[in-house]
Amino acid sequence: MPVWPDLRKVIEQLRELDVGALRGAAETPPRVVVLGAANRLRDGVIAALLQGPGGPLPAQASLETLNWPALPEALTPLREAELVLLLPSPAASTRQVEQELIARLQQRQVAVAVIRESGAEDGWFGAPVVRFDVAQPDAFGRQMALGLAATVPIERWPALGRHLPGLRDGLTERLIATTAQNNAIYALSTGLAEVIPVFDIPFNVADMVILTKNQALLAYKVALLYGLPGEPQQALTELASVVGSGFLWRQVARQLVGLVPVWGIIPKTVVAYAGTYVTGEAVRVWCASGRRLERKALNQLYHQATLQGKALAQRLSQRLPQSQRGLTWPKLRLPWSRRGA
Repeated sequence: MPVWPDLRKVIEQLRELDVGALRGAAETPPRVVVLGAANRLRDGVIAALLQGPGGPLPAQASLETLNWPALPEALTPLREAELVLLLPSPAASTRQVEQELIARLQQRQVAVAVIRESGAEDGWFGAPVVRFDVAQPDAFGRQMALGLAATVPIERWPALGRHLPGLRDGLTERLIATTAQNNAIYALSTGLAEVIPVFDIPFNVADMVILTKNQALLAYKVALLYGLPGEPQQALTELASVVGSGFLWRQVARQLVGLVPVWGIIPKTVVAYAGTYVTGEAVRVWCASGRRLERKALNQLYHQATLQGKALAQRLSQRLPQSQRGLTWPKLRLPWSRRGA
């Protein structure tokens, strides 16, 4: 059995990556324009976007408001916008103009979301529609994040969350799920290489280091998203202490190295998904509340992630020949479990 890389070596390798670029991108305020009439709805939307868990709001403002409906010359700031949140006029006569405006913005690669008050009639706008309920601003933030996740590149999520705290929880949930799925797909591909030797890409220690580095990068992105100080060396050291148990998932994965022909590729895929998910959630909870997850919570979270990972792995494996779908599970022990715990 090869010697497993410890966390210090992983952190050293991480420092070789351009985490400074991640920090710079996250600290650069996104150009966000709220386009709508000056009323209770617009005020409520802005308040919901600027309030949330984690670190303090950056001093540099990232929101600009413009009145709507408006003459074309009043909409000049939209040319530099990265994201436009349109609060459409109640008047049906403006609908075509709004649809044309959205289409022009999207042609220029500007992300657009339409915000409608809860209870307002439905309508087609050609962009994601998010409902705002004054009584449930937290729900708005999560729905808004879900809509933006489909229109804003993932590289910009840390910047949006860092400068708009109301989006932090929702964007982080999507970031964790996306990264966990990507690690699962990577594990599936390397597992497939073991049962089809012609690919010659074994799922070995080097592959596990790649997965662990992806987890550490995820942890750093979550910290940036929640507004924590972005100094890479300090942040990575602190995060390593917070998610140490999460990174130890590789001890479980080590039990699977070289055993693909016996148990099949699905267990490896699930371990990659669950380990990444637990790591992300441990960091998210700490960044949002300063609380570290106890062993019982980690066990429950790992069990939940394992179920999700199994479902994902089985969906992915449906594309494989029947002979390559290993569904028999080895007996694994969680890395933070203790006898009698």
